[in-house]
Amino acid sequence: MAAGIIIHISIGGERRTEYFATEKIRIGSNSDSDIQITTKQIPVEGLWLELEDTEGVYRVTNFNPNLQFSVNGKPIRRYIAISDGDKIESAAGEMALSFFTLAGQGTLIKTGSSGRHVAQFIEEAALDAAASPRRDEAKAFLREFIRELSREISWTTKLMILVISVGFLTGILYLGYAVNEELKQSRQQAEQQNETIRRLESQLYEATNQLGSLEQTNKDLIRAQSLAQNVRVDYGTGVCLIMGVYDLVERKSGKVLRYADSSALNNPYEPAPEGSPSQPSGFLLTTEGTGSPVEYDFIGTGFHVGNGFIITNRHVLQPWSEDEIVKAMIRDYNGAPRVKWLVAYFPNHSEPYTLKVKGFAAREDIAVAAIETDNFPADIPSLPLDFGSDAATVGKTVVSIGYPSGLD
Repeated sequence: MAAGIIIHISIGGERRTEYFATEKIRIGSNSDSDIQITTKQIPVEGLWLELEDTEGVYRVTNFNPNLQFSVNGKPIRRYIAISDGDKIESAAGEMALSFFTLAGQGTLIKTGSSGRHVAQFIEEAALDAAASPRRDEAKAFLREFIRELSREISWTTKLMILVISVGFLTGILYLGYAVNEELKQSRQQAEQQNETIRRLESQLYEATNQLGSLEQTNKDLIRAQSLAQNVRVDYGTGVCLIMGVYDLVERKSGKVLRYADSSALNNPYEPAPEGSPSQPSGFLLTTEGTGSPVEYDFIGTGFHVGNGFIITNRHVLQPWSEDEIVKAMIRDYNGAPRVKWLVAYFPNHSEPYTLKVKGFAAREDIAVAAIETDNFPADIPSLPLDFGSDAATVGKTVVSIGYPSGLD
């Protein structure tokens, strides 16, 4: 084995010789190099060349391609062995490196002990490798070494190696197959679990929708059950009691129609006996005398809808239209109804508010009146009106609120 190597460096006119016995030798311009070269002729920075002792032979393990090194005139390559007398030159600058190896055992010293036994095939392989070109010596040696080694191994050993190799490959294949099957089953289980999760998510979504529908239904039921109470609390003070008095007058003269005598007060409307010459119309009414006038009071319910406007029924403001006796009086005596006074009372307010009729609907039983005052209380709420076409349809919840028993 080599005990070291001598490197002779030549750059331009400068010469230098160094001896190294280390495992690695680094040559370059950086400070951690074993041979640090600083020259303007080579502008390349860093590591230039690296040698490593491999089993007693220094080989090139790394080099900077920018320096265009060559070994004995041939391009350098990695792991090439450096022999005694080899010369590495660089095309980038005038630099040359000459190498001289030192034998680990002096050639002039002989010992009495016999040398170690070397197998014949190894010796022949080494001789063949020595005869081969230097650039292929490692490859040739290894090839011949393997060839001779295979010759020396017995068939039994080869068969055992073959069986072991086959068993090893079979084990690897079996393990691969088992792993593949396990992965396949895992993927199938994962897909089944994902499908189950998707199905559960769908069921959860449907259940959530059903719960939402039930919750909305419950809210609607609660709202329907408490609608009357809520309307009473929120808008009850905006519902008024309408009171009025009307009498009958003769259209032609404008005189008040009266009962014929005082006895009519107990039975104010009673037809005369048939064939009575004094009462051809059959009713005991007249425009003369001191009998009591034909006069009726009436009540009803109204709803404040804002700005003092009151919405009620037509029959509330025209009560005679629903009374058959009064209509008969009007027809037989050419009479006409006349409202003498009309007022509205609101909860929590003792004073009455005078009403003025504004209009009647042509077909519906609806009428509109207005409160004649500029000091309408601000605390009286306004009931909202729904102008939608489906506001009153079959199935809608209806709340009835008013004064069906009059003042009670």
